[in-house]
Amino acid sequence: MRGSKNYTTAVFVVFATVLSVFTVHVNGMGTVVPKADFFVATNGNDAWSGTLAVPNKAGTDGPFASPGHARDAVRRFKAAGTNAPITILIRGGTYFLNEPLAFTSADSGSETAPIIYAAYPEEKPVFSAGRAITGWYPLTNGLWAVDVPEVRAGSWYFNQLFINGERRTRARTPNEGYLRTTGPLSKKYNKEDRYSLETCIGFRYADQDLKDWDNLDDAQIVLFHSWTTSHHWIKNLDTSNQTVRFTAPSRWTPSYWETRQRYIVENYREALDVPGEWYLNRKTGQLLYFPLPGEDMTKAVSIAPRHKEVLHLEGDPDAGKWIEYLVFRSLSFQHSEWDLSKDNSADGQNHSDMKSQAVFARGLRRSVFEGCEIAHVGAYAMWLERGCTSNRIQRCHIYDLGAGGLRIGEVKLPENDAWQTGNTIIDNNWIHDSSHIFHAGIGIWMTHSSYNRITHNEISDLDYSGISVGWQWQFNPTTAHDNIIEYNHIHHLGRAVLSDMSGVYTLGVSPGTRIANNVIHDIYSYSYGGWGLYNDEGSEYTVLESNIVYNTKSEGYISHWARNNTLRNNIFALTGDESIRCAPKNEEFYFTFKQNIVYHSGKEMLFGDWTNDKAYNMDSNLYWSTGAAEPNFNGGAFTNWHARGHDRHSVIADPGFVNPAEFDFRLKENSPALKLGFNPVDAGRKAGLYGDDRWVQAPKQIIRVPFKIPSGEGFALSAGEGFENTAVGRPPDLDSLRSGKSGALTVTDQTAATGKNSLKFSDTPDLSPAWSPHLFYKGAFWNGSVRLSFDLRLDPGAAFSIETRDHGKFYRTGPSLTVSSNGDLLAGQRTLLTLPSDKWIHFQIDYVLGPDSTGKFDLTVMPPEGPPRIFQGIDTAGRPKALQWLGFMSPGTNRTCFYLDNVKLDERSVK
Repeated sequence: MRGSKNYTTAVFVVFATVLSVFTVHVNGMGTVVPKADFFVATNGNDAWSGTLAVPNKAGTDGPFASPGHARDAVRRFKAAGTNAPITILIRGGTYFLNEPLAFTSADSGSETAPIIYAAYPEEKPVFSAGRAITGWYPLTNGLWAVDVPEVRAGSWYFNQLFINGERRTRARTPNEGYLRTTGPLSKKYNKEDRYSLETCIGFRYADQDLKDWDNLDDAQIVLFHSWTTSHHWIKNLDTSNQTVRFTAPSRWTPSYWETRQRYIVENYREALDVPGEWYLNRKTGQLLYFPLPGEDMTKAVSIAPRHKEVLHLEGDPDAGKWIEYLVFRSLSFQHSEWDLSKDNSADGQNHSDMKSQAVFARGLRRSVFEGCEIAHVGAYAMWLERGCTSNRIQRCHIYDLGAGGLRIGEVKLPENDAWQTGNTIIDNNWIHDSSHIFHAGIGIWMTHSSYNRITHNEISDLDYSGISVGWQWQFNPTTAHDNIIEYNHIHHLGRAVLSDMSGVYTLGVSPGTRIANNVIHDIYSYSYGGWGLYNDEGSEYTVLESNIVYNTKSEGYISHWARNNTLRNNIFALTGDESIRCAPKNEEFYFTFKQNIVYHSGKEMLFGDWTNDKAYNMDSNLYWSTGAAEPNFNGGAFTNWHARGHDRHSVIADPGFVNPAEFDFRLKENSPALKLGFNPVDAGRKAGLYGDDRWVQAPKQIIRVPFKIPSGEGFALSAGEGFENTAVGRPPDLDSLRSGKSGALTVTDQTAATGKNSLKFSDTPDLSPAWSPHLFYKGAFWNGSVRLSFDLRLDPGAAFSIETRDHGKFYRTGPSLTVSSNGDLLAGQRTLLTLPSDKWIHFQIDYVLGPDSTGKFDLTVMPPEGPPRIFQGIDTAGRPKALQWLGFMSPGTNRTCFYLDNVKLDERSVK
């Protein structure tokens, strides 16, 4: 179903020419009342003719009062036989709609006679799906209230509130950051059970985190998974066993991505505790609000949404009934609601199962949204669904979004040609400030859609990916092809909320798709996967060229179960721990990487599975590390990489950027990259918005509040591990034990630093592997100051080691210590002191994670006699920025033992 690209494009060009001529005619009237067929004004009357811009002096005629009545007048006008363009001008002000403004095929224009709904010159009309809230009165403790009878009667309930043009926060706990689950419902859960209903329908929680609050049925739990969130109402709360069950399951088991998974709780009265929060009591109809400092509720403009759509355009593609040749110009669509039934957790990728959007269209063709605003919406701003082709969305300002910006197409394959979407021009739009409710929303999302052009858009400040296009797994058939994504400025994504995301994301076979001249930067995921460009599963036949990618938490590019994609002439600069990542298990997963510049501050250029030399073609690239004299390639030197047949004509050299510290990646005239055939990239100058200076400069006026980098889920031992709750003679109740033989790792009451018990490591010459027995813990700390402490007692001849790591194939070792069989304490090759045997010794390790990491740690050793011994600034071997693995090992070969007690990672020191 590839369709006729030339035919549909040609038709659109003819239509655009008609609009251009007409616009000059209308806007060339100077200060004279502009020519229009009908007018709408807030002081109008639907009983009038609608042909006057203002009411006459007699008050007997004037503009219409409602946009819907103007639409009906157009229908009558067309029925009378007019074949000329029809213009409806909307005067400034807010139009609160009693129902979504709906259009059908009967409202269509024609190629030579489009129907234009436009703002009156220099005025701003707002079509609102909400209703003004008035009658606020003060309560105690700084709260204000208003009674909403329709809520009490059960005819209305709303999930958003806007005060003075700004979104306010529905009461939530905690006010910042997250609560953490303590595990899945079943303590015997394993990851193979992740789709079973019992594991997906709830979780265990920490004492006092959830309570039997008033109106518990309205409280909502939001779980943060890897690349999506799920939203749950509470079916049952068991406070004695500290378990909660939902009304609808999640696709992912709580604890699949993290043992202690993040969540928040919203919409209960007891959570209303800071300025800017609100709560609506369904039973009493009382709306409570905690005003911001200086906010005067006697003058505040308060609006709550009533409808989940503002504008609804529905044709019938199966019957050939299209809506065509409509123009919406300089109109504002605001205050749409999100709607979620209690059997829907809304956790599909990109929140695909959400059916709420401010503007919805089915069967819309050859129509235009130009200079419009879509703001203060519950989920997506606009969805051009089934049968929408040859439309244009241009120079629109789209912001304050519950989920994401623009959706084109459906997740399922079109069943016939009439269902196909495509030939959409999405150009010069500013899409930002989203993910307020549904955090996996996308800036621009195209599914099973072809011949679209996404150009010169500014996309920023959301919690997930900027642009996603596809939409099929495992190289299955798709109708997504020939899409152009170029000159977009995509930045400040992720904000450490979700993972597995990117600036531009592809999924599925997509021949003819070109991703070029985009500038992508400041991509910061929660855990893994804050990438710049991402060819995900099944991506094939895409070309990625002349893009600039920098400041990403993870690699600048990832190829994950993709094949036959080409990367050329791109700049990947100052990316995460590595620069390029792939997962080609065999030569089927093949990609080409040529004439690119990789400019990295670390040592490792590559990450992932590069073992199959037939799975990629890399050559004529320039690599440079600002932090390593000789960068590594797949864990080895460039000479080894070269000897395997890769990058035969590539070089390691400074590319000669004009000013990389200020992200100016233009090349100097003598750049060695030019000799490799690299062509200078102009994306840095041309990407993003274009037009008048006020429009172009607007995104630069955004003041971003730095987001808090999360510390991670922590470790199960964060409260301390003294082994007091395990029976003597038994191993600890942990999965992370490697004893080598029965009885080598057991809890004992023979000795203890404090309390009665400790953990005994019994080593013998025959234990295998050599570091057995050993114990390790997995968790995650990514940011802040960490304090690790433990008590150790050595029998004569015992050897001991402790090691910390981040996570990955090429993991980095953090603070680590070794005690030799003669009692020498070593950090790397440095001997610090000699420890006594048969004495309890306390160890304390302090170091910093995240962006402020120095790669050094401080060690305090407290012997049984004498003052503490303090060693500062000890170098780590790998300079990790995260703590994800902690291990205690017995690396000796003597028949002896040591004892461990009071293992603690003090979460209170993690900031």
